[in-house]
Amino acid sequence: RSQFVKSIGAWVIRLISFMVNLGLFLFITAYLLRDYDAFMSNVHEIVPPRYRSIVDEFAHKIDGQLQALLRGQITVCFCLALMYGIGLSLAGAPFAIPIAVFGGVVSLVPYIGPTATITPAALFTLLYYGFSGHLLGVFCVFAVIQTVEGYVLTPRVVGGQIGLNPVWVIVAFMVFSSAFGLIGAVLALPLAAVLKVIILEGVKIYRNSAFFTEGVSSSSSNSS
Repeated sequence: RSQFVKSIGAWVIRLISFMVNLGLFLFITAYLLRDYDAFMSNVHEIVPPRYRSIVDEFAHKIDGQLQALLRGQITVCFCLALMYGIGLSLAGAPFAIPIAVFGGVVSLVPYIGPTATITPAALFTLLYYGFSGHLLGVFCVFAVIQTVEGYVLTPRVVGGQIGLNPVWVIVAFMVFSSAFGLIGAVLALPLAAVLKVIILEGVKIYRNSAFFTEGVSSSSSNSS
């Protein structure tokens, strides 16, 4: 019994720590977004005038990609909250709706969100029913929802918003999470969205460069 109480205490401490860190992250994000225009104005002033139009267009496209990514993530979180609510209610979990709403919000953070959601759902179900089919039902609900989220929702919804093929979304998660762990998993989609802009703009600059067009111009002159 004492070990069980210690486990609950440790989980509560981790949950409080997570909520504090999440609040700090949201505060810093809101602060940076508020000063985003001033920051970009300062960057604009230090860029050589001949390159300002290119940099401005580049920054505008990255900003558009990140906004599309945020819209996609919010849509996924809403779908997850809805599925959590239905699934946990069918499994008979206590406080199914509050846990579902909480799960939808914290799912903005990949990998951390599911863990922070299944823990209270399983704990409350265990305390209420003991070891029973309800607890097994909760785990089955989470297994199904995480499979749908990982292979259908995020690749198609978020990938569609930022213009990435669902396969590339899955590959981005695998590569960045393997290389950088949890931080890589959190930053996988933002980095993939930014890399897409960098690659497309780089290809565009290359195709308009003298190195690429020199041979084409010479061929056109000779044929005429």
